[in-house]
Amino acid sequence: MRCIPFSYGIYLFVTFGAFLFLPLQDTFAYPSGSNGWHLNSALQAEHNADLVCKVQIISVSREGQYRDGGMDGPVSVMTRMTAHSKVLSVIKGKCPDVLDIGFSYPTDISNESGIIPFHDYTNLSRGEVCIVFLKKSESGFVLNRIRSKARIQPEIVDYNLGNTPIFRLIDEFLVSCSSDDELVKLQAVDELGYLGAKIIHDFRTFKGDKELFQTMVSALVKVKMALSKTNSCSNLVVRNVSIISSFKVDDSPGIKLPLDLLSLDPAEFDQKSSIKKYDGRPFDPMELSIKIKEVLQ
Repeated sequence: MRCIPFSYGIYLFVTFGAFLFLPLQDTFAYPSGSNGWHLNSALQAEHNADLVCKVQIISVSREGQYRDGGMDGPVSVMTRMTAHSKVLSVIKGKCPDVLDIGFSYPTDISNESGIIPFHDYTNLSRGEVCIVFLKKSESGFVLNRIRSKARIQPEIVDYNLGNTPIFRLIDEFLVSCSSDDELVKLQAVDELGYLGAKIIHDFRTFKGDKELFQTMVSALVKVKMALSKTNSCSNLVVRNVSIISSFKVDDSPGIKLPLDLLSLDPAEFDQKSSIKKYDGRPFDPMELSIKIKEVLQ
């Protein structure tokens, strides 16, 4: 197998099937759209979020409804929500110890296509611990419209690598790689691929700063070591996503693991189980095998 050249501008995306719309009234949850595990936290933290923090949601309240849309498409009636949260740690920006977070979800999803127009939406549910990517608004902070939340290990994580958002996110996802929650582990291995790729991209920018460069090398080594373990994970989906992430961080997982993926029998994978475990979406490992094949060519 030839060496795989790295390019930060080229990402290997997983293709999902149809969205399933399953509103959960107890928590005002809406597990479709951006409320999935695919995030790219490196991009979200650097370019799309004014505040990134780890929070525990204390309560969620309904604030009313409004109409969204107009000339560019159909009008949707949205329900406006506020999540009252305790801030466990701050990854980017500054905020108080208690934070109200605004978000919205569609009140009526009965449009012709069955897909919510314009935006993906994210929910927050009472009791959960997560990393949120927030935008500053006139009334406070709101969840980004696209890719706004990371599932995470609930305990407090020591930020040993450094104080930048990228290093703090890496520390969080390194811990989450050992989670017993399959969705938390799945998102962690996916995010480590993007974060490690970001570090590789930044090497040439910060190579004049010896201390920072050494920290970046240390972080990348830890990312590669974590992925080398999850590359052999018994969970089929986590294992395959981990292999993709290894390629992203310029660390070949060898020949056997990708070949095992390419020769995977579709009968080994249970789509219904995937939908239940991975947040309401069918996940097809054959899509990943196509991406692996593209990389190996």
